[in-house]
Amino acid sequence: MCFNASLVTKAQIIEDLFQRDFPDAQFDLPQYYVSAFQHPSWPIIKQSLTQTIDLLAWGLIPHWVGTPEKAYEMRKYTINARWETLDTKPSFKKLVQKKRCVMLMDGYVEWQHSGQKKIPYRISLNDHTPFALGGLWDENHRLKQETFTVVTQPAEGIVREIHNTKQRMPLFLSPEMISDWLNPMVDFFDLNWGAHPMVSRLKATPIDSTLFQKGQNPNSAQVLGL
Repeated sequence: MCFNASLVTKAQIIEDLFQRDFPDAQFDLPQYYVSAFQHPSWPIIKQSLTQTIDLLAWGLIPHWVGTPEKAYEMRKYTINARWETLDTKPSFKKLVQKKRCVMLMDGYVEWQHSGQKKIPYRISLNDHTPFALGGLWDENHRLKQETFTVVTQPAEGIVREIHNTKQRMPLFLSPEMISDWLNPMVDFFDLNWGAHPMVSRLKATPIDSTLFQKGQNPNSAQVLGL
């Protein structure tokens, strides 16, 4: 699963890595811990011909939703989208060919269950550089909103050890996979990558669980666990 995100890397490094201008005038860096359930605007690269990083709200609202009330109810369930059912779910099946996107981040928090305890870990790359997650986006003209969801798949490697209940992880994309994911000429049904190249680059850093107690604000440098 992926229900939160951090992005603490400097804008220039993000721009150099993804070869696009970062909207730093509209997005405040650093962001240490942001919950998806707040439906934040987050840096996204759309599947399009433009070389931009856009800010879209997390929690997909399908284009056919007609009221704010329906949108509010739906998007609690469209923060993530399971890879296995992307091409069959009504909210996603029309998006898999022409409305893929990638979400930019440099870490997120996942919880490991140990008996009655939940232990938080920060999942990141070994070198702490930003990475991309596969997603889908949509535009709702009636509600004038562009939104996205993060694709998830069965957990592998260190994430499987940490997320040891539901055993899911986001779709981590290598540079080569990003190119295919964003290429509108690449058919969704041809995206069969086999062994996951990014898993071996992931690390899990334990975090002080008191940061997530009631009254605390986890959006602080302490959540990096460094």
